[in-house]
Amino acid sequence: MAFHRFGIKNVTCAHADYYELRDIFAVFRELAACCYYLIRNYN
Repeated sequence: MAFHRFGIKNVTCAHADYYELRDIFAVFRELAACCYYLIRNYN
């Protein structure tokens, strides 16, 4: 989202091939962070 906001179009990603129990917490943490990022005011 940050790259898109600043006009960077060619973005790739990497991820693990496995999941851990702590990833459940990470999903909720990142969801909250994404919501905050979307409503944050940039001046």
